[in-house]
Amino acid sequence: MIRDQRIKNYHDLLHDLENERDKSLFSKHQYAKINEVINFLKNELEKKITSKESDPKILFEKSIDGCIISDLLTQGDDFYCLVFESEKLIEESNQDLQKSNPLTIAVNELYNSIWDMSNSSESSVLAVYGKLKKRIEQLLAKAIASESHYCTFTDWIKIIDSTDGMWGSYNEWISNIAPKLIANNIDELLFIAPSLQLHELAESAGHLNEKEKVSKAYENRLTTVADKSDWEFIKTVTDQSGLFLLNEDLRLKEDLLLRFELKSWLLWVDNLKWPILQDNAFYSIQDLVSMEEVIALLLQKDVKFNTKSEYLLLIALQNYYRLIEKITLNLYDLKEGQWHYNDTIIKQTIVDASINAFDKWITLELEESCKRLFELIFEGKPVSESKKFTGVFEWINSYSKQQYGNNKYSELRLKFLNVLNESFEKLLIQDSGIKIKFTKEITIEKINWQVFEKLIKVFENEKSDSLFGDFLYEKYAQYIESDNFTWNIELLYNDVFINQAYHLSYLMTKLPDTMKRWSGLFKQFKCWSEGWDTANNYDYKARRKEIFVLMAGVCLSYSYYQQKNSKKAKEVFDEISEIVISQYRTASSYHSVDYKVVMKLLAHVLGHFSPADADSFVALLDKKCDDIQFFLAVVYEITVFIPKETLTLDALSKRLIKDQIDKNFWKIEYGNSEFALKGKLAEFSNLKNEVLKNIN
Repeated sequence: MIRDQRIKNYHDLLHDLENERDKSLFSKHQYAKINEVINFLKNELEKKITSKESDPKILFEKSIDGCIISDLLTQGDDFYCLVFESEKLIEESNQDLQKSNPLTIAVNELYNSIWDMSNSSESSVLAVYGKLKKRIEQLLAKAIASESHYCTFTDWIKIIDSTDGMWGSYNEWISNIAPKLIANNIDELLFIAPSLQLHELAESAGHLNEKEKVSKAYENRLTTVADKSDWEFIKTVTDQSGLFLLNEDLRLKEDLLLRFELKSWLLWVDNLKWPILQDNAFYSIQDLVSMEEVIALLLQKDVKFNTKSEYLLLIALQNYYRLIEKITLNLYDLKEGQWHYNDTIIKQTIVDASINAFDKWITLELEESCKRLFELIFEGKPVSESKKFTGVFEWINSYSKQQYGNNKYSELRLKFLNVLNESFEKLLIQDSGIKIKFTKEITIEKINWQVFEKLIKVFENEKSDSLFGDFLYEKYAQYIESDNFTWNIELLYNDVFINQAYHLSYLMTKLPDTMKRWSGLFKQFKCWSEGWDTANNYDYKARRKEIFVLMAGVCLSYSYYQQKNSKKAKEVFDEISEIVISQYRTASSYHSVDYKVVMKLLAHVLGHFSPADADSFVALLDKKCDDIQFFLAVVYEITVFIPKETLTLDALSKRLIKDQIDKNFWKIEYGNSEFALKGKLAEFSNLKNEVLKNIN
């Protein structure tokens, strides 16, 4: 596996630091006869490789009895005891655990691992003894790799089988095999019998006893989605690829090919045939430079694949996204110091380095990588002319911003997702033919908020194109009406969902009959709570559609204020306020809370653009709002987020707010008195305290 330094977590970095210290220690203090000790172990490994299972196993003590290796080990024991003492590597509290034969213990353990024998109770118990064993194991791995008679894939498989318990030496062994030897075996390494079924190539976690059943089910899935678009197909058939584990010989082939060159590795991935295994193989590319190189290879016209090239590209792009996400989140965690460790010097060193690395990544390197990615794919040509455009467009639009509404990493994910999207959008607005392609090819089934965001960017670039504006408005109307519509499931109040409504309002302000268009949408999607026509009152999606249209209405007022058309903005504000209050008042108590996000946005628009009207708005809330939670959330938006020097409430407004809290806050306390609801009570108590502090 190729690993980017930026995806290494704290424990990885600490491990690297310890390895460097150990390497420095044993390089500084190298036992003169260590190579002869390594040769002894190497000879034992060669015996194991050529032995039969029925051959008797010789105990370590007998194998060295009377041999020169026994004297070499004794001398080595004395040498390392002096080293550990002079370097003060054994703490005083552990002196009782000290052994006089550390080298012998380490070699004994490795000997037993080779011959599949259990280690004695004298196994190394001190950390420094474990480090010595690891160092010897690494030297053994290098020595084995340099042996010219181990030069075929069959030989390498035998070595793997004979070093099963020596996990610490594997990477050292692979990294020291000469590339020339790998090249000599390239045909065998690349070969995967095309007739092999999925379960014959890999195992799926949790289904070890149902291999063939899982394999057959996957084959059926491939058939059922065969007529989907390239991206829908790949997204479906690579789902949960991380649960698969390739067979041991395939994993060895992969590691050898990665040691050799990426082009050969990519041809091997192609031969895996099954998309879920191809995607699984891409997890081994954990380095951004290598990932970009792989994508460049996929786009070379002289490299031929059996797999559809669009499929391989989309698998690579899916893993590119995973990688930039992993880098971003890991660097953030490192700079925040989110771990527990007593060595504050080491911890602070890692934090300081990560602060610089994170800033460089998020402000420069991420954008540069995204730019290189799209330059590779589109080769500097108009994106609408590329055969790869449709797949790439669907891929990038599959990463929703909605799911990041209320998450520990929400702002962080949005940040790198915005960088990726903005890099792509720059290419869209440079392409004069993109509008024609959109109007011809975008169907309602392919529409989502990410698509609308890009369509709006294109429209912003040429506001005078009313035909494209009408096309875009029609798509909004169709999407809201469709069963595919999904928006703000939890009715969160954040920029993601507000911007999605704002884009529609911005579009409408640039088209004729703005309010007529909005009124038509509201009439179509209004929820009725009184009279005979109440069919949509309890329809969850219908209510979300209405709230979205109302949010777009508030954003109309915001847009007009931005455009310095205060008169029009105020007219729209008053009209929307009246509608929202009416809907809130007539809705059932269960559904009335849905209108809270709309009222909060109204309060924000008013406080930001027309603070002089705040008193009348507070009076309206006091008169019409009989839900203290609702009232408090909306008032909080006015009193806390608007600077005091901008917003000055009169004495009556302040008294109305205080009276509402004094008279009705007990309802919140009573309704959230159970222990399980103490978090919610604390949240409202904080709102109350902030509001009172800001109006005093």
